[in-house]
Amino acid sequence: AWMDRTDRMRSISIGITLQAVGVIASLATLAMLSLTEQLLPSAPHFLLFAMVACGLSEALGALVSSVAVKKDWVAVLYARDGEASKSTVLASINSAMSYLDLSAEMLGPLAAGFVIQLFGDFGGFVAVGVVNIVSFVLELKLLRQIYATNISLSVPKAERPEPPQHAWASFARSWPLFIQQPSGVPLLVLSYAMLYVTALSPHGVVLTAYLQTRSLSPTLLSAFRAAGALSGVLGMAAFRLVTKFAPVRLVALVQLWMLAVSVAVAASVFSSSGIALEARGATPAMLVFLCAVVLSRFGLYGFDLGLLQLEQVCVDERYRNTVGAVESALTSFGTMLVLLMTLCISNQLQLFGVVVYVSAGFVSGGAFCYLAW
Repeated sequence: AWMDRTDRMRSISIGITLQAVGVIASLATLAMLSLTEQLLPSAPHFLLFAMVACGLSEALGALVSSVAVKKDWVAVLYARDGEASKSTVLASINSAMSYLDLSAEMLGPLAAGFVIQLFGDFGGFVAVGVVNIVSFVLELKLLRQIYATNISLSVPKAERPEPPQHAWASFARSWPLFIQQPSGVPLLVLSYAMLYVTALSPHGVVLTAYLQTRSLSPTLLSAFRAAGALSGVLGMAAFRLVTKFAPVRLVALVQLWMLAVSVAVAASVFSSSGIALEARGATPAMLVFLCAVVLSRFGLYGFDLGLLQLEQVCVDERYRNTVGAVESALTSFGTMLVLLMTLCISNQLQLFGVVVYVSAGFVSGGAFCYLAW
């Protein structure tokens, strides 16, 4: 709600500043940790909480800047004249941004690992932090240039009916505003949020940790993660291609059901082949299970693009950031549920099947929610 009432450039600047503050404070915390670890044995516990606070600041800033750019800026610049749902330009922009996000997700950890291996734990952490800070400066400079050269971004949004409120009251008000959105937006967002209640993700820590207990080699696990990323890239390319000839909402529906069917196949193989109990290593059943999870990424990333474009079109400009923030809260809650389920069965690996079946159930539920929308 605050972002929807604030100048676009100001909210972006605050978001990037929060990210920079989080990284700079984490570097300072690391320096303090290295200095006090020997002198004050109890200090590391306090500094650990400080590091967590730094991470929260960075994550909050990333949320603000990401929601503002994807949900609002892109829509203002490219969703014109009520034809955005048919526009290949909007689809191309969303695809390009998703490609960049996925590339950073794949290459970032590899680059950071290389730097840490090259300079050691302390030096590597500092080097990665400095690169982050430089990237924040460049990001802010580029966004300021875009803002300055596009008058539509500086045009004030239409006035919202409710008066300014205290921060906590504004937060509480965001949920009723979200529920009251027309065009079935709450159902659309719910269908997406339900997809986050799943452990069946190639790059997810939960599934990776479980597969390690099944004696899969690091090479196979790396190939599994890479194949999942490639499947996602192909899914986005397919979405961009097919939407030139078919409606966005129909293409998104097909790709979502590809995701649901793939996850259902993975859960079925997991249930019937003994993966949860006896099977270890790269058995045929395990490979089928992994392939089904990889194929699910094809549908997920394509649907993600479709959902983003539909929200850019369907959500009122005055409430785009509010809806985006609520969506992020719901997806984070879904991820938390998966982690809590995993924590509950952490000492009983034979119960991991419960997590798999719940994951398949929520993904199917998301598909039916979208179908109802």
